[in-house]
Amino acid sequence: MIITEKILIIICAVAVAMVAAVFLISYVVYRVAFYSPYKGQNDMENLPDGEQFEQNRDLIVSAVRKLASLPFERVEVTSNDGLKLVGRLYRGKIGAPVDICFHGYRGTGMKDFSMGGAFLIESGHNVIIVDERGCGESEGHTISFGINERKDAVVWCEKAAEIFGKECKIVLFGVSMGATTVLMALGEEDLPKNVICAVADCPFDSPSDIIKTVCRMRKYTVGMSYPFVKFGARVFGKFDLEETSAAQAVKRAKIPALIMHGECDDFVYPEKSERIRVANPDMIKRLTFPLAGHGLSFLYGKERYVKEFENFLKECGAVE
Repeated sequence: MIITEKILIIICAVAVAMVAAVFLISYVVYRVAFYSPYKGQNDMENLPDGEQFEQNRDLIVSAVRKLASLPFERVEVTSNDGLKLVGRLYRGKIGAPVDICFHGYRGTGMKDFSMGGAFLIESGHNVIIVDERGCGESEGHTISFGINERKDAVVWCEKAAEIFGKECKIVLFGVSMGATTVLMALGEEDLPKNVICAVADCPFDSPSDIIKTVCRMRKYTVGMSYPFVKFGARVFGKFDLEETSAAQAVKRAKIPALIMHGECDDFVYPEKSERIRVANPDMIKRLTFPLAGHGLSFLYGKERYVKEFENFLKECGAVE
């Protein structure tokens, strides 16, 4: 069969159109899933959707305002890829641990740690509440579900050691994506030696898995949609969704971590953090809270949450 010039042109045109369609769809997916800021996310009173957030809106907003009113020092670091990242430093007692707090997906440090952060400050800890890349006051426009953020966490640990001395005791604290971020950071070879432990509130086990879960929630066919998400992340976000995971990272961890997870979490299902625990049960302790939804274990089980947190810090030697 002889392919005429006209047919060849048509075939080439169709191929070009298909490639263009792949890039276009992937770009749209990138904008929806990874681009930041997005739809008022930096508004301190714009809380996540959900019944429990709505029920406690006034309480949470009041806590955000109270935290915002406390005196702080603005601190900055530069990420490995040149972004200026911003945090708020609340100084505590001399010799107290330094808690570095990482918020969730499209959140801000002030919102996600409005209650937990306030508790740490009231406890006399030195607290750095971070705005992650692309969020709050920090530079960047791509959220990478912990892939790049884990390296930023290492930079923040180095900054804490610079401020408080190389003998300071650092505790990494994260919520949701921030929880996954700190667990991923535990697997980094250049993590400073004075990081004592990590506390991870409702982490997901891997970026790729949570993306697939969201696809299913939205009734998208994973086999059809996920390749566009992965391609969009790679081409437009410049990162690989499957580069690592919390479960993979904690296998290498020599630092203990405490996982907290609400049993009523209908976004990051509790079994996802259990997958992390079983990856290194000798180093990972996990607790669940019966009434709590996503990121709300502190609110719905504060007394037990605080007790377990304080006991864990004592066990790790972060406090006496």
